[in-house]
Amino acid sequence: MESVEYLDWDSKFFGFKIGRICIDTEQLRSGSLDKAVEEARANKINCLYAELPFGSPELLSYCSENKFLLVDLKTRLGKKLDNKVTRLSSSNITYKLENKYYPFLIKIAKQISIQSRFTHDLKFGREKSCKLYEEWLRKAFYEQYCDDLILYVKDDKPAGFITLRIKEGHPFIDLLGVSNEQRGKKIGTCLIKAAERKLSIAGYNTLKVVTQGHNISALSTYQSMNFRIEDMNIYYHKWID
Repeated sequence: MESVEYLDWDSKFFGFKIGRICIDTEQLRSGSLDKAVEEARANKINCLYAELPFGSPELLSYCSENKFLLVDLKTRLGKKLDNKVTRLSSSNITYKLENKYYPFLIKIAKQISIQSRFTHDLKFGREKSCKLYEEWLRKAFYEQYCDDLILYVKDDKPAGFITLRIKEGHPFIDLLGVSNEQRGKKIGTCLIKAAERKLSIAGYNTLKVVTQGHNISALSTYQSMNFRIEDMNIYYHKWID
């Protein structure tokens, strides 16, 4: 396939064929999207992921007219890390992954899955989105899917966690979760600071994160910590009839 990438892991996990439109931004036109949809249909793909640049009237109009489902406003933020390494700001931070913590982390993963683009697509739905985040957390905890997993532990149980991944030499926040019961207590801020400290020690000088544009709480937290928006893209799902 030229315009569509078949996503093997997603297809196996969700139980139907899924692809991703992989057209260079400079070549994105209504005609090229038509070609991708027809290519997907010919290969019996059921759902296409499409990440399109924010602010293109032609593409927005095309997607609206052709039943592309808007599921996310993907927002990328970044910041420069301070070269000065400060002391750890909280005794609640730990890097030890004890099995007794796992059930609490799974509960948090389920809670934050409600913000996922899959939850906003009824053909995936809340249950499948929840299972996806469970698997995401399981692989991070047991299979080193991420490069680092940092916990905030209170009263001997996790109240929050952050996972980091290094992509092309640059660190990203992969997941950040705080339990519903502990929201509003600056736990997310504390976890981000712990991540910044560890990355600074390791010699990194930037940190990036991608979050949902509708997640106002997360955006406010990141911006209060001097993260700045670098770009925004619109994420669609296209179901092939």
